[in-house]
Amino acid sequence: RFPMLTNGLFRVDGDPYIYRNVLDKVTKDLDQSGYEKEGPLRITTFFALVYGIGFAGLTSMITHTWLYHRHKLVEQWKQSRTQTEDIHHKLMQAYPEVPDWWYAVLFFGITAVTIFTCQYYGYMPWWAVLLAVLISVTFALPVGLIQALTNQQPGLNIITEYVIGYILPGRAIANVTFKTLGYISMAQAMLFTSDLKLGHYMKIPPRAMFWAQLLGTVIAGTVNLLTANWLMDTQPGICTTNPQLQCNNANTFFSASVIWGVIAPNLMFGPTSMYNAINYFFLFGFILPIPFYYLKKAYPNTWLDQIHIPVLLAVVGMMPPASPYHYSNWLVVGFIFQYFVRRYHSEWHLRFTYVTSAAFDTGVVFMGLLQFFIFTINDKEAPVWWGNPATRHCPLDNYPLMEPKSGKLDPWGNGETDMFVFNKPYVAPPIVPGRVI
Repeated sequence: RFPMLTNGLFRVDGDPYIYRNVLDKVTKDLDQSGYEKEGPLRITTFFALVYGIGFAGLTSMITHTWLYHRHKLVEQWKQSRTQTEDIHHKLMQAYPEVPDWWYAVLFFGITAVTIFTCQYYGYMPWWAVLLAVLISVTFALPVGLIQALTNQQPGLNIITEYVIGYILPGRAIANVTFKTLGYISMAQAMLFTSDLKLGHYMKIPPRAMFWAQLLGTVIAGTVNLLTANWLMDTQPGICTTNPQLQCNNANTFFSASVIWGVIAPNLMFGPTSMYNAINYFFLFGFILPIPFYYLKKAYPNTWLDQIHIPVLLAVVGMMPPASPYHYSNWLVVGFIFQYFVRRYHSEWHLRFTYVTSAAFDTGVVFMGLLQFFIFTINDKEAPVWWGNPATRHCPLDNYPLMEPKSGKLDPWGNGETDMFVFNKPYVAPPIVPGRVI
């Protein structure tokens, strides 16, 4: 009934889920009578498994940290106040440290502003802000430890929307606000910490790093908000059927807001739901690191040392919007540089791999800018080549297997009756165009 790989939302009969039918016209919360008419929400097996693996990744992170690093954490905590022999630490004594009260003022000040904003605009209650901050602080240590060792950051998006979805069911705005605050606060903390670490090695004054990060956050946030509003106002059909400006991340965020916010986990993953078994992934993830830990102790210095369950589970969480195509590219590049180059050209790998990785990332950014200013903003079609468009090569991945009962419908209520017809490409549920607030 559904495409194979999609973050789309469906009704039981395979038609797109008309989310407007289940929203209260005024509050934008769940309308129970509308939900009963529209029926249960359905997602693809792929999308459901991604959520299940996200559940497992969260609990595996807790178990892994306790099994593998509990002694090291205690030891490091004891040494953190007395360890002065490190050469980098000695050299950094030439610069004044950032006072603790700077961080305290920033933390409590931003928290107070956030509480006022959420209360004034009715996004969510004040206590939900404190709960989101608590989740962010609680997971900062295990997430930071894993990121420091593997350069992979497990996300808190699923656990935050899961928790608030049970506490405040049917409130989509509260759900996405809580998720953003609980997840991105932790992610920003990890970014700030990693930059401080880089500044420590590069001998950059800590106070200069503090102000650079603070001002950079303000500037980037302002530019992002203005750019998003400009695109919403000037690009018709953005995030819907406009082929020039796709919104893969935004569409995934939107689908999650419907699943966890509007429908809520009690209806979506509760005892009466067909997706109830997904909850067992919490237990699965909690247990999974244990046998590998004891196997590693029984067989030290083997390939078992390279098994890192939280990372294996966390990277799957990038789908969607990532697809198997992206993973195959990452696998090829990783194999070339981390196996072939590292093994047979170790000196080159030691000197240039990090720079090459940064060059790849920078090249993608510059190419995206060029593509936007050359093609997108001028309403130019992208070049057609062997691999483009994607719909030409695997039709079963892009077309529904069954025709909607009506054959032709207006799924989003915007008059586009030809959007979803049998033998036409499926388009993921859109975000309603409008100003970002």
